Amino acid sequence: MTKFHQNYVMLLAAFGFALLIGFSGFIWNAPDLWQRMVFGAALYLLSKDVIATASIDRGVRSFSTLNRWIYAFYLAGYFGLFMLLFTWPGAEGMARILPGVMLGGALFGFVMSFVFESKTHPYAHHFNTEPTGKFAEFYKVFSKIWPILGLLGIYFLAFASSQGAPKAELLFFVSIGLWFLFPRYSRVTKGSAIWANFPRAVGMALLILPLLASLL
Repeated sequence: MTKFHQNYVMLLAAFGFALLIGFSGFIWNAPDLWQRMVFGAALYLLSKDVIATASIDRGVRSFSTLNRWIYAFYLAGYFGLFMLLFTWPGAEGMARILPGVMLGGALFGFVMSFVFESKTHPYAHHFNTEPTGKFAEFYKVFSKIWPILGLLGIYFLAFASSQGAPKAELLFFVSIGLWFLFPRYSRVTKGSAIWANFPRAVGMALLILPLLASLL
């Protein structure tokens, strides 16, 4: 039986993600439909490596384990941003749904990180978990600090958007970009670094597309 390359599976899954969000537009006749579909695909593609590397390094299941909280944070962002894209009522109605989305995301992240004990990530061998170089240790520490900085930026934009300041395109661009900017480990490159990181590159292009379209 022919086995599909992981990159093809990820791209197909991202397309399905976009269709799922598009389905919500037909149910509720919600605004910004094509932009939300594109952002949904970008969310899936950009979050995969970040969540995978956080899962690899999550450590023992204990409230005192910092990496478990970081893992929960990324899962919360993934679920919360998906629900925000799926139920988006427009910038003027965001303040109404934001508390529920944030609570749902936090509960999802907490339960998945601390209640359910998952196995070692099946694609751990696809990542360079022992990086070398003078910036390796700095990057490892920075990847633990980044969630706090990213969260502060997202909360600021969410509050400003509820006051009618940023557009939806800017809100989702910054939220997804900040939350899933830094995978803890880079991918192992066997031959082509471009092909190894191709899904993430596509995700970055999709993330930028609606914002560029809104500026034209």
